[in-house]
Amino acid sequence: MKRFLLSLFALSMLISATCQEKANVKLEEKAIIALLENETDAWLKGDYERWSNSYLQDESNIRLDVGSSHCDLQYGWNEINSYLKGYFNNEAGMPLIGIKTDYHIKVFGNAAWVVHNESFKHVDTGEDVGFTVTASKILEKVNGEWKIAGMTTIQTNTYKEPEGSATE
Repeated sequence: MKRFLLSLFALSMLISATCQEKANVKLEEKAIIALLENETDAWLKGDYERWSNSYLQDESNIRLDVGSSHCDLQYGWNEINSYLKGYFNNEAGMPLIGIKTDYHIKVFGNAAWVVHNESFKHVDTGEDVGFTVTASKILEKVNGEWKIAGMTTIQTNTYKEPEGSATE
């Protein structure tokens, strides 16, 4: 009987730990989504300080932006910051709302990989502006806070499906 109770206790502890781990992953996913939503909101509102605080600010950070007419790659926070800081000269920001969908998040320890789609609408009219991206982001948890450590964005609205493709 003692052995049975000990086994039952061990099993319940294992189940409890597994449930706790799943709950922790869900909490981390919520924190990651909050960070990414805040980063986009700060960008669109022209809030440089809030936007830059979303990023890991060291030389390991990498950013790649791809569209049909451009491919911009920056290595390290200094290069990323220099490239993008000019967008914040307009303190009023952009009258747009970023709408992220199709989040896929993989958390592993103090790192996470996130893929999502994003479209943009006018704040006043709610009208879609026709600009869409698919983003892949690497995040790192530093001192208890998630930071963007790498990002690739692909401007998807500028690409046309080839003739005879499976989506036609």
